[in-house]
This record gives sequence, C-alpha cells and structure tokens, in this order.
Amino acid sequence: FLLSSDPHSTNTLLSGDVLAQSGAFTNATMTGNYVISFESPFGGDGVSTIPTQSDSAIFFGAIDSGHANISLTGDENKAGSLRLNQNMGSVSYSVDANGRMTLDPSAGVLFYLANSSQGFGVVQTQSVGDTDAILNLQQQAAIVFSNASVNGTFAFGTSPQPVINSTNTGVLISPGDGTASVTADAAQNTGILAANQSNSYTFTVGSNGRTTATDAGGGSSILYLIDTNNAIILTTNPGDTAPALVWLQR
Repeated sequence: FLLSSDPHSTNTLLSGDVLAQSGAFTNATMTGNYVISFESPFGGDGVSTIPTQSDSAIFFGAIDSGHANISLTGDENKAGSLRLNQNMGSVSYSVDANGRMTLDPSAGVLFYLANSSQGFGVVQTQSVGDTDAILNLQQQAAIVFSNASVNGTFAFGTSPQPVINSTNTGVLISPGDGTASVTADAAQNTGILAANQSNSYTFTVGSNGRTTATDAGGGSSILYLIDTNNAIILTTNPGDTAPALVWLQR
C-alpha cells in the first residue's frame, strides 16, 4: 500500500494499492471474462466546489483475444440515477509490452496490467464536467455461476470512497439457496455508529456472475461474482446520492 507524505496544502494526496508486475504482455494476455469497477466523486468542479455525491459502477467484460475486442455490459449508480444492465457494445484494445492497455480512443480509458488477472485503470477526462475515476480490473473465474456459488460465511467492507456518507463492515451468511443473513456495523459521517444491525436478503445469481439482491426493507443491490470466494457489491437505491462499492470475501 502506498501513501504520500507531502503536505496536502500544496500537493495532491496519493494513496492506493501497489501490485508487483509479472510476465510478458501482448494482446493475448487478456483472456476470458473480467469484472471492472470504479468509484468517482461527482458534483464538484475540480476547483472550488467540493463534491458531495459519487458515481459508482461495475462492468462485465468478455474478451475476444483473437480480435482484441472486449464486449462490455454494466451497472451504474450516478448519485442516485440508475443505469442497470446496460449494453455498451464492443471496443478494441491494445496491450503494450510494458502492460499498458489502451481501449478504443472514444472510450477514454487506459489500464496498466499487473498480470493477466489484475490491473488498474483510469478514465481520461476529455472536458470539464467529465467523470474522472480509478478503475479496478480482475479476471473472473471460468465457471458457470448459480445461487449455489454464494454458499458459506463471507466478510464484507466498504471500499475507500471518494465521498463518504457512511462506511459498513460485517458478515454475510448464505446456505447457497438464494437467501442470506447479514450482521453489520455502519459508521455515518455524522459520527453516529449503528452497531450489530441485522438484515436478510434474497438474491438471484446469473450464469455470468451478475447477481440481483433485495433486502428485507426493499433496498436493492447488484453483485458481480469474481469467483466463489470474492464479489463486488453496488447499491442501487435511487435515493443514495453517494453510492459505495462493497467488497465481499470468504
């Protein structure tokens, strides 16, 4: 993990994960399916107005390495405005020998690969008001998913957020039948701690790992399974103007 020590008054704060790079890189490095996620501040102007909202999304990418194309579908919660299960079509990609991967210029996205399974990306803003974001890329296990793929006890926690309304951590338990029970602690930015909160969920897992979930109170979420041990969760409640991604791990 990297954290800059320069004064924040005169320098941009820098922090994040660091991965060792391995292997040789070509277009053929990308194989199979990938889960791509991002979180971005929303509502500021980059100069004087501090963002109070956020834009979070998860995408599913299917690679055609023979033609260097990636077909994208995804779900986005942009400050409470939902775009769910959207088909974004196919874009070309090109991988340099140093692991730098560029998508079709119109996509405005580039990645640096650590290996064939992981990488980091950035959205290149084209004009004032465009969304800038850091992306996380993970290769998905080459299996057919079902409700039985979510079976056991999982820990979860909110990812580092560009705009913080609350953070959550807890435990999810599922017998693999499309139901789950959750116990969680939530810390709000007002200083209020809601400890040991219980909830229940019903969910449906698609064959590509995309999962729709609803809790007992009617709240909704989208999960993308990376494998049977790891998943990323996006809240999809229209009233949530600072949606966060949550990481789930066995």
